[in-house]
Amino acid sequence: MKLLKPLNEYGKKMVEMMMQRAGDRYEEVIESEIELCKRFPDKKIIYISFTSNMGSSSLSRYDENKIMVFGGNPENAAIVLNKLHNYQNYVNFQGKSSRI
Repeated sequence: MKLLKPLNEYGKKMVEMMMQRAGDRYEEVIESEIELCKRFPDKKIIYISFTSNMGSSSLSRYDENKIMVFGGNPENAAIVLNKLHNYQNYVNFQGKSSRI
C-alpha cells in the first residue's frame, strides 16, 4: 500500500479502510507489498475489489466505480478487467448449461 498509489476514488476509500482494519498488521502488510515489488520488479500490481453483485449474470459489465486499481498503468487494468469479465461470462454460461 505504501508503494502503490490508488488511481480512483474507490481505491482511495478502500486503502483507508484497509489501513484501519489492518491495525497492528499494517506494517506487516507494507512489508509484504515491498517484498512482492522486489521479487517481481517488472510486474505491475493491480488490486481489484469485488462487491457481491459484480459477478451477477444480469450485469453486462463491471462498474468501474466499484473496482480499485493501485499503481501500474490504467491500460493494464482495463485488460485485466476485460479478462475477468470474459471469465465471469464463461462461469455464468457454465452455470446455466449445467442446470439444463
